[in-house]
Amino acid sequence: MKACPCQCLRKKWCMRKFLPDAMPRIPGISQRNAIKALQKAGFIVARQSKHIIMQKGAVAIQIPRHAQINPLTMGGIAKDAGLTPEQFRQLL
Repeated sequence: MKACPCQCLRKKWCMRKFLPDAMPRIPGISQRNAIKALQKAGFIVARQSKHIIMQKGAVAIQIPRHAQINPLTMGGIAKDAGLTPEQFRQLL
């Protein structure tokens, strides 16, 4: 078995080296600010429970109800919505 390419001394690949390219980070966003930004992008709230489901046409995204959303999670939400991190920050 090969060692991790980022040389973190793990026996398996940890993907630490590949993470910045794989998923964008958008730090410091609350769920309320995320909802407002996505509403500006044309999404509407379809359903609310433990997660908030927003839709725009055939695209549906889930937003967790947390005080602060994890930066990687928020980057994934923006990516699923079809927005780059820069476009999402402009909507805030």
